[in-house]
Formats: sequence, structure tokens, C-alpha cells
Amino acid sequence: KLSGPFDAAVGFPEVQPLLAAIATVKVDKFESHAVADPSKYGFDKPTLRLAVTMTEAKPTTPGQPPAEQTVTKTLILGKPTAEGAGTRFARLDGTNAAAFVLPDALLLAADKPALGWLDRTLYSVQADAVTKIQIAGPAPDSNVTLTKDDKGTWKAEGAAFAVDGPTVDALLFAASRPPVARLAAYGAAVNLAQFGLDKPSHAITVTAGGTTH
Repeated sequence: KLSGPFDAAVGFPEVQPLLAAIATVKVDKFESHAVADPSKYGFDKPTLRLAVTMTEAKPTTPGQPPAEQTVTKTLILGKPTAEGAGTRFARLDGTNAAAFVLPDALLLAADKPALGWLDRTLYSVQADAVTKIQIAGPAPDSNVTLTKDDKGTWKAEGAAFAVDGPTVDALLFAASRPPVARLAAYGAAVNLAQFGLDKPSHAITVTAGGTTH
């Protein structure tokens, strides 16, 4: 779940690369056992601060099993080690923490705008469960309603001709789980007119299993 700058559901495909990257952070090499001059490594103006909260097993009293405790570790990513190197300096937040070198894979997985983490699934239905597709276009003659009868045959309402099977199949494939390339804006305050959605060119309504999308 995303809790800032707004609350929203996060899609697992979007967050999975980051989870894989932070599960085991391996350094290429240690650069210095302590950081006397943070600006040398870009730590005075870090590229990214990544705080990870996790549970760790901590020893308790002798003879007792370890107890899980919640800990937070903050990784500071500084400047690249060299132009085009694909690596950068990093350190854990803390006094006199060592400087080390990390590949850029972690930065690439973590450095996304808030919209880049959101679940891109608008809705998802089984294509064979769809029974009606309504397409409203800019003119009356571009409006189309496709319905499926009890035998699974698709027909266009008001048309005497049969519909083209492959064309309907392609529409079903796209309409049952609309692909989203990226999210442009989110929230109740979105200005629909900015994206041409106050007067949309087309509106597609999908009915499946008694539910309309």
C-alpha cells in the first residue's frame, strides 16, 4: 500500500523488483571504513534515501528462542563512482558508517514516482464471461452494442450481418483486462479536462457475470 503522497493500492508486479533487490543487498566492494567527508561520496546530497522496515530474530536470555523485533535500516545512495560506471557509493545511515559501492540495480528498482507504484489493473474478468460490450463513439453511427447469446454467438444489435469472429476475439482480449501503459494522474482532484476525459471520444462498457465495468 502506498501511504504518501496519497493512499492507494500498490500492484505486486510494480513492487516485486524492489522487494527482490532489497531482500539481499550485496556490495561490490567497501570503499572506506568511515566517512570523514560526506561530499566526497555524494552523501551530503544523496540521490536516494531508502528506509526498509523488517523483522529480525534477536537473541534474548540464554536458553530461550530468539524473539522477533521490528527494525528499520536506512540506506543512503550517493553519487556514481564514475561517469557511466553503473555503480555508486552507498552507506547505511549511522555515525561513522562505512562507505561501499553498489550496482545501480537497487536505485533503478527504487527510484520511481508515486504513480509508478500503483496497481495498473483497472479490472479483470474472464473473456468467456463477457456477455455484452457497448461502444459509444463521437457520432450516433459509431455506437455499437455487441451481445452474446446462450449459444455463445456474438451479434451486433440492429445489424443483419454476422460479426467477424477474430475482430470480436481481439476486442474481448483487450476489454476483459484493459492494458495500462502508465498512470497519468490519481485522486479525486484530478482535472479530467486536462486529459480530454470530460468529453471522451469513446466510452466502452463491458458486462460480465452480471457486473458492469
